[in-house]
Amino acid sequence: MNWRTRSVVWIILVVPSISLGAFDLASARHTSATENSKFFSYLTDQENPPLLIDYSPSDFDPRHGRHFHLPSPESIEKDLLALRQVFDGLIVYSYHPQVTPVILEKAKEFQFRAVVLGIWSARSTREISGVVELVRQYADSMTLAICLGNEGLTFHRYTIHDLIQAEREIRASLDRTVEIPITTSEPMSKYRDPALSAFGDFLAPNIHPVWEKPALPPKDAVFWTRSQAISLMKKAQKPVLVKETGYPHSGERHFTPQAQKKFWDMYLREEPLLHSPTNPHVWVSFATSFEAFSLPWKAEQSGEPVEAGWGMMSKDRVPFPAFYSWSRVQSSTRVQRERSYQRVDVRQ
Repeated sequence: MNWRTRSVVWIILVVPSISLGAFDLASARHTSATENSKFFSYLTDQENPPLLIDYSPSDFDPRHGRHFHLPSPESIEKDLLALRQVFDGLIVYSYHPQVTPVILEKAKEFQFRAVVLGIWSARSTREISGVVELVRQYADSMTLAICLGNEGLTFHRYTIHDLIQAEREIRASLDRTVEIPITTSEPMSKYRDPALSAFGDFLAPNIHPVWEKPALPPKDAVFWTRSQAISLMKKAQKPVLVKETGYPHSGERHFTPQAQKKFWDMYLREEPLLHSPTNPHVWVSFATSFEAFSLPWKAEQSGEPVEAGWGMMSKDRVPFPAFYSWSRVQSSTRVQRERSYQRVDVRQ
């Protein structure tokens, strides 16, 4: 999503802040405790590699006023059935009491392996309490993580102190035995801030060559994205999940479905998981597709036509060619797994 033009779509509430010093100690404890979390095991599973996708419901318009529109449970169900053909994990951006619980219910029903629960505003007590309740409800049956905020530091919707306070509230609200990794997400350039790189159990940058290196063709955009993520992993010495990257299929002349497919074909040829040579708990995952559906409201809100062109599917759930790039990965993984099982059976 265009980090230069995105506007606020959720109401924000003010909460108190705490010192960065207190955060540093707490962060170290939580990171140590979550190194073996189910979510990290999911991201580093090489026998059954993860396939995540950033998901906003196709029929959801979160803008305030006359544009606001809630998706029906039936629409969400159709979304997830379409995505589950290929993907086994979801990243959602916000909590809404009439939307997010339905997503989790259907995700469990359709056997998605993992969900990253999003909180749009780190100052929203409603979102925080809603996500905490979903964690309590689904932590035993699904692999979960929390992305606390999305580009809110960039757009001055909250501060690093708000993130620290919100993380503490979440930790305090959950049972001590529930270890849910927590992160936040900002554009890659924002991670020059040491306080941001220190926050959370892992890093989840949005790395968009289309905005930061617009002259790059798809092939060079892929390698620039990967090099940025690897550099961040080495510098921060923390796990990294590239939460957003991609190439649009519309909005400007050179953004076509074929160019989008070329980007993802090249992206998916590279290793999806790279470990640090010096620390087995430090790695970078390239397992996420941005994004599920092309959403016209994003272009209307931002004034950037390309914002309606990121999806693997149209708003009506019609796949673009890039969807089949991910489909081939899923099919290849399934075949390799079946062959592995067959080899085991022969030896036995």
